[in-house]
Amino acid sequence: MPALVLNAITDELRPFPVHVASAATQPTVSIQPGDDPTPPNGVSQANLNGISVVLAASAGFSTAPSMQDFHPSKIHFDLDISISALTVSTIFEFENPYYATHSDGKTESMVVKAKVAKFIAVPDSNKDLQLVSTRFQDWDGKEWVDITTSIAYTAQAKAVVDAVIQTQSNQTAGMATVQDESFDVTLGPVGMKGRILLTFTCGAPFVYDAMGLALDGSDIGKGRLIPVSLFLPWASLKDQNGDCGVSFAMKAPASSIALPPSDCGDAYRHLHGQELLRRSTMIAVDSLKQEPSHSTAQHTWSCLPISPTFVIFWLLVPNDADFGFEILSLEEPVPKETELKVTVLQPSAKDSKLLMQSLPGAGYNPAQLARIIIDAPKKAFPRTKPQLILNIGLSDASGSTCCSSGTTTVRAQFNEMTKRRFLKRVFSIPVLLESGILQPHDVWTDVVIAFDGSAREQRVIAFRVSDFNATNLSQDPSTGNVKLSPSALFSNDKVAKDIVDFVHWSESITPGGFTDFVKPAEKATSMIQGIISVAQQLTPGLETTSIKSFVDFDTDGGHNGTSGDVTTAINALVQAAQVRNGVVTGFGSWVDQTIASKVAALLGPNPALLGLHVPQFGHEGMDRIFATGFTAWVDTLRHESFELSVTAGSFSENTDAVQVLFAKGQETSRIDFGAVDVSNVNYTGSVLTGVSSGDSLILYATSRLDAKTLAQRIEVKINGVNQSSVHRSVKPEMLEGANLAFEWLAVTGQKDSAAKLNSSVAVPNLLARIEDNVSFAYNMPTLTGTTAYLGRAENSGNRTPIDKAHQPQEPSLARNLKPILGTSPLFGTSTFSAGAPGGLFGTQSAPIVGAVNGFGASSLTDFGKPPTAAFGTNPAASSFSFGSGAVPSSGALAAFGFSAPPQQQQMHQQLQQQQMQQAQMQQQLLQQRLQQLSQQQNQQSLPQHPLLQQARKSTLQQINPKKHWAGILNRSSNLKVTATGAALQGIDQTIEQPGETLTSVQYTIQKFIGTVAVNYVCDTCNRQIDGGQIRFHCLDCYDFDECEMCHGRHVSTMAFHRVVAVNNLPPSYSIPRDPLLDKLLGVARSKLETGAANPSFDVTVWSQTRVIKRLLVAMVEWWVEIRAWLQPSELPEVLDSGFLCEVQSALASKANKQILEVGLKIVDTLIREYSK
Repeated sequence: MPALVLNAITDELRPFPVHVASAATQPTVSIQPGDDPTPPNGVSQANLNGISVVLAASAGFSTAPSMQDFHPSKIHFDLDISISALTVSTIFEFENPYYATHSDGKTESMVVKAKVAKFIAVPDSNKDLQLVSTRFQDWDGKEWVDITTSIAYTAQAKAVVDAVIQTQSNQTAGMATVQDESFDVTLGPVGMKGRILLTFTCGAPFVYDAMGLALDGSDIGKGRLIPVSLFLPWASLKDQNGDCGVSFAMKAPASSIALPPSDCGDAYRHLHGQELLRRSTMIAVDSLKQEPSHSTAQHTWSCLPISPTFVIFWLLVPNDADFGFEILSLEEPVPKETELKVTVLQPSAKDSKLLMQSLPGAGYNPAQLARIIIDAPKKAFPRTKPQLILNIGLSDASGSTCCSSGTTTVRAQFNEMTKRRFLKRVFSIPVLLESGILQPHDVWTDVVIAFDGSAREQRVIAFRVSDFNATNLSQDPSTGNVKLSPSALFSNDKVAKDIVDFVHWSESITPGGFTDFVKPAEKATSMIQGIISVAQQLTPGLETTSIKSFVDFDTDGGHNGTSGDVTTAINALVQAAQVRNGVVTGFGSWVDQTIASKVAALLGPNPALLGLHVPQFGHEGMDRIFATGFTAWVDTLRHESFELSVTAGSFSENTDAVQVLFAKGQETSRIDFGAVDVSNVNYTGSVLTGVSSGDSLILYATSRLDAKTLAQRIEVKINGVNQSSVHRSVKPEMLEGANLAFEWLAVTGQKDSAAKLNSSVAVPNLLARIEDNVSFAYNMPTLTGTTAYLGRAENSGNRTPIDKAHQPQEPSLARNLKPILGTSPLFGTSTFSAGAPGGLFGTQSAPIVGAVNGFGASSLTDFGKPPTAAFGTNPAASSFSFGSGAVPSSGALAAFGFSAPPQQQQMHQQLQQQQMQQAQMQQQLLQQRLQQLSQQQNQQSLPQHPLLQQARKSTLQQINPKKHWAGILNRSSNLKVTATGAALQGIDQTIEQPGETLTSVQYTIQKFIGTVAVNYVCDTCNRQIDGGQIRFHCLDCYDFDECEMCHGRHVSTMAFHRVVAVNNLPPSYSIPRDPLLDKLLGVARSKLETGAANPSFDVTVWSQTRVIKRLLVAMVEWWVEIRAWLQPSELPEVLDSGFLCEVQSALASKANKQILEVGLKIVDTLIREYSK
């Protein structure tokens, strides 16, 4: 499928570069199993942050029959993307197709019920989509009227909305509730149109470390990448629901840029070529608008794309200049110590009022919900127990490291890094001893494992810190080489000799075979006990818990390994060796940035330091790598675990000034709450165990003090000792409004697994009280569904109430969420698909599609800009032009419905029967096979047969569907289901062919013009209706007709449907005339058999006019997809500007004839070109 680039500054679309030469030099070795040849900064589809809102809606009307599958007419997405949160705001606009004025002056009104599915949009996340804001809007004929919402208990909200809709209240109301699997929304009564505005958050998105592309490595470690894809709803060219506008607006942190397609085209093409995305059109957003506070992009289309389409925002967000900690120069021996920091976050004035609570007790007992950041100190605490300092180096020695890097090879550079890193740390021992970070009786151990497809070789050096004598070693300052000094020859210094031998060995490592990251991690884990035993021999009394480990991971490639998952292996090493920190360094185009980022996150807070090129020593890139690594290593030596007690004294007798409810640390934190601190008889303190030096904790507390007073009075103890040197400050709260409220709702609702509960304070009754208070204060429903959004406002229209009989059925997401039985080539087993043929809402339709008016005044406001360069210079002189010669004139129209051509009808019916029979046979065979397997299973004690396991797994998922984002993406993008799954569900999986679609659209236009004969079939008895017979046509169904014999059966089962008689009417019939409908139908019409607000409205005509209109709009806005769909080489890449003006003129015209003529010219030309 095609790819486009959207320039966010000019709002122009252009073709994606055909080829962009990558700056990467691929390794000269052949690719081995598990190697990752992903282009620099590329990403796997499995790690793409996918946004695709799945919605089902139904509509009821005051007199007209309800519509079960009702679609928005316009859809808008607002995206707010940052490292910490991914927020999606949606606007669904619904138009009332029956809108008209009754004879009594009242208008036909509409109520909309919608369900929005919960799903996970972030890879490797356990966070559901969460609703954080709801609003409604009602169109009063001139402007949108906002309907703000407040929180009410759910039962109350439903009673209010029902009363507003079903009585002459002259109000419009809306409500939204949180259910287990969806968000349920009701809005009504609206007149011409209404809007539902929902805002969701998905938590922190998937982020990975960017690879620097500069030759000198100066951009290494300076940014992180957030790949976010917005999957647009889509509909095939013959689907009426394609006549729906879709737009987006994106906001990113200031100074963010989009990954440039000009420099990283290979990364975009690699992503687009993956299985999930290769059949979709890719629109890459480039050149973001830089505003003072944000980077932005936006675009609007007047109709849906004709095939799966996604917009990719590949954002590069700059890191803090110092990664959050102090970076040293290489000459500085030891980082400065940091003191304990306490930061009270001050909410805005508005948030402060909303977060004020009344705690239990007589009268009003105010307390503020407060968040407090505790930054544990980085310094050496006095100690007497010896420690094991363990430095673990995992160094990639695979075959690809033989590739050149400047004047040397990658492997030679890795050898030099290992040597210089080791010597820098060793020669720092005297200073570390002097500062108290090291003690003489500590044991120093370095282990380096060189690996390829196995842990090929390793070397260990261990000694007591007191045994190291720097004067016995001599180092060349220019090369870094080390040798024994003359004094060592006389002292027989074994440690000095071991150090020289260790350095010489590290310089001799050579490239080997393929790569497997699991092997060195497993090898290092297996060595831990032996290393501890040696250390205990050097220093008796060393405890196994007194270990400070640091990991250096150097690679030029990367993958999960052929023998297991590398993150599992690294995590096992982290636990066994008590790893406190580490640095991942990667060079070259084969580095797996996702794996490198995940490994770096497991080791510590430092980003992976990745570069396309290996920087030379003495250049900024390599200096930065060494300074970052050395700083992180010293922080590891300073690491201490301790208890931390927090209090702010007493507020009154037996009342604490602050009470900590929850605490949240970093991913690697091991914090928990301990016994209450009762050292002072007047107040208590909250005790946190497992706190590590350098940890940053967020405390969630109730405070009876204002922020400034709280910061002044807060006291912190470490291991029971009051800390006199504390840096106290008050800073503005990082979150505000709905995001801050959601944070508190997630914590108090215990939906945030990272937050540790202080059970001695945060008792269930108190949490429920706070949760309700925050819900009502911020107009946000609780995550447990006990409260709901409720809003209502007066409307200016004299709208007819909608009684219970006209209420729509509840929309159902069941078919959208139904798992299929079978194996998907994309995601393995039990993926999801729509239960309807070909899509979520019917044949070949996207999950979110809409309805706008038919011919007449257009509601499409933007038809796009003509391309800057057209195909050829003159339409007449071009070898290709649209049209088929003379355009048929519109003559007398015969009466007709909108069935397919007779030969297509017969073929389609035969095909349906064959497919149903095949599906039934396959279903029966499968059930028989499953029954046999089940019986065998009961008789034998054997593992379950895979087919039986899968059937049971699918059944369980049908009860509680697995909400993996890729599965959601698969179905909501309307991708085809698997053949097995389609057969089991009886789904017609016939692939839509361009010829069939174009012929169908052509036939529709010809029927309007009156140039084809139409044969009618009774949809009740399937008999043909001859021209001399009366045909009864339903105005409220899509293409439904009855013969005289069957007349009456339809309305007996379909309440409120209007049926009219056409063809050879008896004289007794007297009908109201409508000029437009008479022209379209070409016949006299009978008296309506049921009353209606809009007697001239025909669903069949309405649907088909939308198809024709959408065809013209798609030619202007989605020509690139139409051309790719047809695939003939003769079609131009860019349409002629004169032709585009003709299309736009027809769309702007109110004359139906002009739209029909241009539409027929288009479809005739496309059929002709496709048939070549």
